[in-house]
Order: sequence, then structure tokens, then C-alpha cells
Amino acid sequence: MNEKKPDKKSPYKETDKVRVRKSYYTFSEEYPADRFHITRRKKRRSKRLRIQLVSAVIGFVALLCLSYFVVSTAMEISKAPIDSSNNSSFSEEINVAAKLKENGVRALYMPYTKLSDKNFVNDFVYEIQRKNCNCVVIDFKTQSGKLAYSSLLDYAIAGRCNLFDNDTVRQVIDTFNNNGITVIAGIYCFEDSAVAESNRDLAVKYMDTDVNWRNSADENGGSWLNPFSKNVRKYIADVISELYSMNIKGFLLHSVQFPDGAATGATYPGETKTGQRNLVLKNFVSSLKSRLPEDAFIIVSQGADDASKGNNDIYFGPMGDISSDALAVISKERDPSIVLTKKDKFISVISIYSQVSSNFPEKIIVPIIETDEYSKRYIRQMKRNAFTSYIIYDGEGNY
Repeated sequence: MNEKKPDKKSPYKETDKVRVRKSYYTFSEEYPADRFHITRRKKRRSKRLRIQLVSAVIGFVALLCLSYFVVSTAMEISKAPIDSSNNSSFSEEINVAAKLKENGVRALYMPYTKLSDKNFVNDFVYEIQRKNCNCVVIDFKTQSGKLAYSSLLDYAIAGRCNLFDNDTVRQVIDTFNNNGITVIAGIYCFEDSAVAESNRDLAVKYMDTDVNWRNSADENGGSWLNPFSKNVRKYIADVISELYSMNIKGFLLHSVQFPDGAATGATYPGETKTGQRNLVLKNFVSSLKSRLPEDAFIIVSQGADDASKGNNDIYFGPMGDISSDALAVISKERDPSIVLTKKDKFISVISIYSQVSSNFPEKIIVPIIETDEYSKRYIRQMKRNAFTSYIIYDGEGNY
């Protein structure tokens, strides 16, 4: 019989004519020390090592290139001018005043009582953007003299004027600024019963006595600060400086005037002769302008008729030429006895704005529009008449 001959090439032993294979794993003692198998395994391992080495080198080079690109780009960005048209916070390099002169002031009024309501503030940001506005007006010095932040000024502390902690206020300011919305601080200047009552030497007096004059037309019977007092003017300027340090660049000044026609018996310590009232008010605003950096701006609110024709009860003659960047014109202060249709009312209001604008062409005219007058059609018609700035007002902040 022919027996099957062992395979000469096989490294395995034959047992009873049956080939017994042993493990191929490296820990097997029976694995053959065949040069062919060892060489092939070394080649595979060497190839893997080369691939890993090349991959590591490529990765390292790529990381170096990426790092260089990021660093160089960051350096270029830091050198480039900041584009404030994006929704980024307003830094000191951005001239907000120039930006608003170019693009106009389109603002919604937000009550200062909502400063601590984060949900309201976030919703208000959305409402401002939805109405295509770029500013928010908040009264930081109220009609009674209270301050919607914590001032370090002695007069404010004595008058117990501080209402909110500064961390809360700064968060709100940052929220608006980071969304490309300029904060305009409403400032009631000389209408201030809180400081006038706590610091009586600063107040308007009654009939040259030591008694504070009080506004009988005001339901609270409020006192006023005396515009002829240097300390009063300095106090208001210091309030504005504190707010500017909190990254507020816009200021809407109310009550840049003397008390109205109801001010019977009011006297002003420091007034020496007739005709000084206009001058002291104009110099007050001029000093604020010179004190603030160039990127800040000032708007003075006046009645439309007062701005164009003057008002001898609150100052002598017209005051539209006061040295502010803009005039906020209050159209509702027209003769209330005249009843107009909506169409005639609009024509009447536009004519008032147009009169003020023609008298003071260098000024931005910012009409203050009550929410009952506001409509998209109204705004479009105003734009057709070259009025691109406005403040929409609602006392509760509901729009």
C-alpha cells in the first residue's frame, strides 16, 4: 500500500498519519521559528510604525499651521476697527453719537421699575428688534428725583434716592448693549423733590424766604432744584458721569427749564437780573457736553411749540438752539382744545415737527410718540417727511 508521504514543507509533526497543527500565536512554544514568517511580521509592524509616525508628523504640522492662523487672525482683528453694526457690545472705541447721527434714534421707552425683571428685559430686547428700533429709553433720574441705580453722591444718599443695586443695573445695560441696543438714560434735571427737600439750600424758594416753593399743579406738591445753584448743576453732572461710567452713552434731559406757569411766587437765589434764565440753562447743557467724551450724546426734550416759539413761563424765548445733539419734541403739548381728525392730526403734528426742523436744521429732531398714536403707517409717513428718529412712549412698557 502506498502511504502518504509527509509534506516536506510542513513544519508540523505527523502522528498516525494525521497532521497536528499547533497555535500560530506568539506565545505558543510550537510556533515555528521560520524566517519567512518572522520577516513578514516584522515588515507589517514596521509598516504600521511608519504610518503612525507619518500621521503624527502630519498632525503636528497641521496643529502648528492652525495655531499660527488663529493667532495671526486674532492679531489682525485686534488691529482692525470694530464694526458696531453687528450685535456686539459697544466698546469705548465706538462713537455712539456719530452712529446715531447717521442712523437716527429709534427708541422704545421702558419703565425703570422693570430693571430687576430679567424676563421682561429679555422680552423687551425682542420687542425693540421686532420694531426695528436701535435704542431703549429708561428713566435713571426720575421725576421725583429718585435714582434707578446706587449713587455714591452725598446729595443722593441724603435724599435716599437710590433704588437698585448696581450689579442688577449693569446686567441690564450689558444685555441691551450686547444686542446692539443703545441705552439712553432719561434724566429729570431740575424737577427733583427728593434732593430739594433733603437739601433745602438747593431748592427753588417761595417769595425770597427760606421756605421751599412747591408746585401746586403737581399732585405730590413737589419742590424743584434751583438752576442758578452751582451745586445743583454739579450734582446733575455727577449723576450723568456715574451713569456714563456704567456704559450708558445717551442722555435724554427733561425739565431743562424753570417751573411752569403755576410757579407763582417762585424765586431763585442767585438770579440777579432778568434775561439770565436762558443763559444759565444753555450754559448748563454746554458744560455737560464739554464734560462728556465725544462718544456720548445728549438729547433735550421740549414741547414742540416751546422749541420753535419759546415759552416765557419756563424760560425766556425759544430754546431750540440749546447745545444738544438732538431735540426730543413732544407734540402732545399742542392746544388740547383743538379737536382734529386722525388725518388732520397727523398733518398738524408733521407741520409742528417741520417747523422745529426748519428753525434748527443742525439738530436731529426726535418726536416723542404716544402708543395710541403709533402705527407702522404713521412711521412710514414720518419717514416720507424726512423724520427717521422717534421715541415711542408707553408708561407701562406695553407695545
